[in-house]
Amino acid sequence: MSLSNKKVEKKSKLKLNAPLSYENIEKYADATSTVEPEQIGTQAVTNYKYKLISGVPDYTWDIGCAPTSGANIVKYWDSRGYPNLVGTSQTTHSLIDQLATSMNTNRSTGRTSVTNMRTGMINFGGARGYGVTVTTYSGSFSTHMNEINAGRPDWVTTANHPVWGDHAMTGVGYEEYYNTSDFTWYR
Repeated sequence: MSLSNKKVEKKSKLKLNAPLSYENIEKYADATSTVEPEQIGTQAVTNYKYKLISGVPDYTWDIGCAPTSGANIVKYWDSRGYPNLVGTSQTTHSLIDQLATSMNTNRSTGRTSVTNMRTGMINFGGARGYGVTVTTYSGSFSTHMNEINAGRPDWVTTANHPVWGDHAMTGVGYEEYYNTSDFTWYR
């Protein structure tokens, strides 16, 4: 989705179609070129970056957003060399239920504090024989990008957001570009 116009845009539309490389500059500067002057101009979108981790499940909300998004992360790691995280016959609901218990999720409201999310995930992994590290950081898009670039899905939480309120989601990717029309980074 384009952040500037709130419409779904194709990825190819956001990328530069013809960057002003040395060859293109020569072509545009050539007096015999068939390129019309109105075809030469600054590109609106530059520095486009995109990354999406494949294989992360997207479970339907159950009990609370923190245990549900946590289950997405746990199941991802279970399928990537940490097989004791999820039992072979364990259902998605029972996994989310165990995480909700571990995170002290309020079952009537679905709310879980960030502190309980962190502690719950550490305890959940520890009970299965793994030393789990959960690092919390606040408002750092670059840290989120680093995690995604390293192939590690993360939690993205919001507090008092005008649309999502207090919410926890599984971070599986990012998109970033610079718009030269309004000199703004969109992330």
